[in-house]
Amino acid sequence: KYYPGEIQFTHQYALRQYGNRIPFSGRSGLDTMAGIATLVRANLGDPFDLVNSHGASHAASRVYLAEKYGLLKMPWIVTPHGEDIQMVPDVNYGIRLNPKWDRIVQRNIQAADHVTAISTSILKQLEFMPPEKISSIPNGIHLDEFVSRDSGFLQKYLSLKAEDKIV
Repeated sequence: KYYPGEIQFTHQYALRQYGNRIPFSGRSGLDTMAGIATLVRANLGDPFDLVNSHGASHAASRVYLAEKYGLLKMPWIVTPHGEDIQMVPDVNYGIRLNPKWDRIVQRNIQAADHVTAISTSILKQLEFMPPEKISSIPNGIHLDEFVSRDSGFLQKYLSLKAEDKIV
């Protein structure tokens, strides 16, 4: 759907999603290897101009490893979205609360050519990065397409009381 004022691109880019979820294979590393193989195979068939990994943990690790072992060489952008970069110890939110994942996420982000911050809270979590490697590109939404309703999902997910407000 086109909205007035939106940028119209003259070239259509293909979205390539990669990564395979192999049941019960997380600890073995098969998921990571399958994701890297899928990414490299897709690039061989129709070479990418760049890679934008949405997520600084699993997706970014696949790109990091593919580059480290010389399987990919191109500009790489990381777009963290929430749990992969944000840390809120009071509600035990964020994989970076685990020191191992904190090191992995920071390694991935520092290895990328550029990082995009979708909000000020994401930008704050990127303080360990040089500012010139970060672009602030907020998520855009069309409010008229969404209906607000109280589902209680986040309160349950974060083990909060029903009356706790989330902004």
